[in-house]
Amino acid sequence: MMPEDYREAMSIAGLEGQKFYDWTQTFKPDYKERLIIDSDGCREFNLVYTDGDGGVMVFNNYSEIFNDKGITMSVVGECEIAFEHVRDIIEYMEDEMERMAKALDEADERGVFS
Repeated sequence: MMPEDYREAMSIAGLEGQKFYDWTQTFKPDYKERLIIDSDGCREFNLVYTDGDGGVMVFNNYSEIFNDKGITMSVVGECEIAFEHVRDIIEYMEDEMERMAKALDEADERGVFS
């Protein structure tokens, strides 16, 4: 059984128990993402990264301090990540955040939130 700390990461990855454990032990860095759109059109984007050696990082598009100009990251245990992977994940999340902001602006123009 995986510790409590892994529950969010497993939920984002869409994997549970042994399947999640096996995914984090492939010795190949990888990530999985989850996009949720609620009934108001608000979007939540999350990503979980594994270094392939048991390390896990969770990236959320919500940032209390930076709003839509930042993300929240958490590490479960110890995780290693290559500079290029950090850059790729950040660029990917920035692109998704821009798509989300554009979708919200378009919905606002159509009066969805009125």
